[in-house]
Amino acid sequence: MEELSGPFRGILLTDKSVVTVGKFDALHVGHMRLIDATVALARETGASPVLLTFGGMAGDRQSRLLTRGETAERIEAAGVGIYIIMDFDNELREMAAERFVEDILLERLNCISVVAGEGFRFGHDRLGDVALLEKMGAEHGFAARAVPDVAGPDGARISSARIRELVFSCDFGAAAELLGYNYYISGEVGHGKKLGRKLGFPTINVVPAPEKLLPPDGVYATKTVISGDESVYPGVTNVGVNPTVWGGPAAGRRVESYLFGFEGDAYGRGIKTEFIGRIRGEVKFGSVGELREQIARDVESAKKYFYE
Repeated sequence: MEELSGPFRGILLTDKSVVTVGKFDALHVGHMRLIDATVALARETGASPVLLTFGGMAGDRQSRLLTRGETAERIEAAGVGIYIIMDFDNELREMAAERFVEDILLERLNCISVVAGEGFRFGHDRLGDVALLEKMGAEHGFAARAVPDVAGPDGARISSARIRELVFSCDFGAAAELLGYNYYISGEVGHGKKLGRKLGFPTINVVPAPEKLLPPDGVYATKTVISGDESVYPGVTNVGVNPTVWGGPAAGRRVESYLFGFEGDAYGRGIKTEFIGRIRGEVKFGSVGELREQIARDVESAKKYFYE
């Protein structure tokens, strides 16, 4: 998959494309329906499947359900051929919807078809919609395909905001229903203080990407996959500052996991840790001995998610 980023004037596609446009900040079930439709139509027409999103929007200052790297990995697996992160600069912010179609979709992206959700809005003051795409498509010779919004089990439209609330409230089962996959944290395993090994619970440590949305500090039942290893390891994961060992907030938040049945060296390898349930909040213990006893109880609590 090709990745392009920067101002729109620096992006130019020569091959014909089928484009889907949006924030795609969660790649939830609704987003994936758009992507699947885009990839299928691109195959039918022999065009390149393109996902267009924007960098520098106000919402980017919020923590993200998926990092840029996680997004790229998932959309490439779904069949997207070109991933564009276009700068949402002042010119683009003030651009009328009609000009967006003419200058970006047609001139810069060589678009023969646009795939959008039925509630899609674009252009200055969000005046552009699917009806405008259909009208301009008839005038300029491209197709516009509207994909119906997807509702969750409660009948409400699936949204990233709702999923964010579910992660913050640790309702990972409900979040997974809307996402189509378990909420997860990924990263490269780094070195810790190796205290877990001395306590009898060796952990693998990841410092999450700064933009990644994390659940509240605490202890969780999780499943972890390690690159180069086909196994899925149930385990117990601590998210937070580990105040008993690391010294509190100044050390920064990290993700530490004790994996049931894993033996070996994971340093420098990529991992993906999926969250299944919350066990308790993070606590500062009076001694390392108290911490060891609590970890043993946490392990037993986590095993109930997997073995009962």
